[in-house]
Amino acid sequence: MIDKEVFSKWFTILSERFRQSFSGPTIAVYYEFLGPKLSTEQFEAVARYLFGGDGSSLPSPPEIVSLARTLVPDPALPEAPLPKLYCEMTPAEQANYRQVIDCFRAMLVEVDPKFAKFGAEIIKAAVEGGQA
Repeated sequence: MIDKEVFSKWFTILSERFRQSFSGPTIAVYYEFLGPKLSTEQFEAVARYLFGGDGSSLPSPPEIVSLARTLVPDPALPEAPLPKLYCEMTPAEQANYRQVIDCFRAMLVEVDPKFAKFGAEIIKAAVEGGQA
């Protein structure tokens, strides 16, 4: 989320740089659009880049977001933990797991009845492998 003071400072600078004046409501909408999509660091980087560039007009909000993410990529998400093996689950977790599998199987059959056989083969293999 972009810090409002930083946004206000740089948006004013960019408005002057590109000789464009924006009303208060328009500036607020820019912030509503850009604020949640970019970090303060990303916004400052793109603002500095635009200020020093040779463009004649302020890019559109989606272009600003794209450019900012190119200049300062979003940090990678932390690696997701591996799920538990079925044999490591508590009886309650195993029951929940089976409910999810049953629900998934029912959804597949609704899409195409031939998936019923395919689903049954998967369940059989899981049971034989100690995973269901």
